[in-house]
Amino acid sequence: MTQQSNSNTVPKIAYFNVHTEGLGYLDSLVEVKPKPGQDFVAFWTATFCMLEGDPKSPEKVYVSLTVPGTDVIEVLAPYVSDINNQVTKVFVGLRLARFRGEPFTYGANSKTPGALGLNYSARLIKVMCLKVGDNLIKLKSDSDQVGKVKGVSSASNISMADKDNSGLFDMPLIVTLSKNDANFVAEKTRLSSLGYGWHSEMVAWVKREVTVEVNDLNAGDKFRFLESYGYVFNPNDAVWRMAFPKSKPNTGYSKSNQQWVNQQRANSH
Repeated sequence: MTQQSNSNTVPKIAYFNVHTEGLGYLDSLVEVKPKPGQDFVAFWTATFCMLEGDPKSPEKVYVSLTVPGTDVIEVLAPYVSDINNQVTKVFVGLRLARFRGEPFTYGANSKTPGALGLNYSARLIKVMCLKVGDNLIKLKSDSDQVGKVKGVSSASNISMADKDNSGLFDMPLIVTLSKNDANFVAEKTRLSSLGYGWHSEMVAWVKREVTVEVNDLNAGDKFRFLESYGYVFNPNDAVWRMAFPKSKPNTGYSKSNQQWVNQQRANSH
């Protein structure tokens, strides 16, 4: 609920808020300005293709958006040309308010004359994640989240793994495992079977893939959390994936090999 008041003498009013969160594609971001004789404040509109269901063939719901706040425009403004470019795909996670459906009847010239349809509309109040083409954009709000763990010590990894158990996810994203643990081999096998992989830079076992349902009430927090850890969203199958460091190529060289070569050289003289 939110509270609002116009003056110190007027009691604050608490409003009920109903928010809708979803993933999909954003386009047609334009500013609507008043023409001579019109009396309204300029505002922005956009179209949101919201996705639901199987990522391979999702159901699409088109929502006409109005953008009442400046915070959202500040996030989207640098990418207006990309959003309005039919070639560039702009994938977003949005939080909407006042989601409404207004019925209408298809006209005689439509493919389904006389059929009943719905025009969906909503107010865009927050951009939770933004991907322009192949580039995942780091949003300003991410600075308030846990930082990326690349290059941190194993001690930091332990504390960050503990934070991961705060209730956002059913399983921790990062698990530290000591080789001195009596059950090290068995636990390592168990982690592998659960979809974890060894991350050499984090010095920990990390969940390779994470899926977040679009109707999850904590979806926005989960998106920011995953991005802060270095996960990248793949819109083709709606999965967040961790980018693991590439292992060093095996050159076949080792200290013992070099010692053998040196010995052979010495014997040949």
